[in-house]
Amino acid sequence: MKKLSDINKRFLAVLKEKNMPPYKLEEATGLNRQIVYNLRAGKNDPSRETVNTLLAYFSDINPDWLNLGKGNMYLNTEKNFIIHEDKPNILETYSIDDIVSFVIENEKELLKNSLIFKEYLKLKENEAVFNYLKTSLNKLSS
Repeated sequence: MKKLSDINKRFLAVLKEKNMPPYKLEEATGLNRQIVYNLRAGKNDPSRETVNTLLAYFSDINPDWLNLGKGNMYLNTEKNFIIHEDKPNILETYSIDDIVSFVIENEKELLKNSLIFKEYLKLKENEAVFNYLKTSLNKLSS
């Protein structure tokens, strides 16, 4: 096994932090699990497309941290508005003032992430549908 590059380590750290094994990542994003296995083995670094797929799916991950190792893993570590399964309503956790403040403070980043995600969805919509159907058919046939 080759020595893992820094970006491989960070990419894999995200998957570990999010408790996301390769098969779940494939189901959720259409990203081929072989890519993750190759990253783990140090065979190659993640492509720009692979990094963008991960960032689009985990929008709370800091792109600068993932790509360059700068900053924290999470965007806005002070206030990460994460919806937990046991608390599906964000208003149960945060006051409306906190949410409005968060949106105002992070407007540019939220808009940028929203635009990136929309662009990603447009580009990947057909591929994602195809991968989802392929995965579903594979499950049915096994």
